[in-house]
Amino acid sequence: RHRPKFWMVNRAKELFDGAWDLSWDPVYGGLVYGFGPDRKWCDEEKYFWVQGESLATASLLYEATKDPLYVEKYVCLWQYLWEHWVDHEHGGWLCFKMSRDNKRFNDEKAIAGGKCDYH
Repeated sequence: RHRPKFWMVNRAKELFDGAWDLSWDPVYGGLVYGFGPDRKWCDEEKYFWVQGESLATASLLYEATKDPLYVEKYVCLWQYLWEHWVDHEHGGWLCFKMSRDNKRFNDEKAIAGGKCDYH
């Protein structure tokens, strides 16, 4: 990040863009957890850390490339997070993971040792 080489930024773009294209949920928003070698979803649940890491990566890729595509992805993801994940009453994330249609699995806000506000 502090002394990026062309190949590093290029590879980061390839990895982020590929993961985004495969993981973005066009119906419910957000990024699903996993896809297999066949490029199909194998785990459509949504985890807080996937969203948080992706938000930070979009920001860093914009910083490195100045490509407005990364601002668009950042804003898209932030709007999704603000609506579904941000705990507007107590701060932080609402939960550890959600279903594909953004339903919480339980009312547990934090798991000791397994969740922090950023991953």
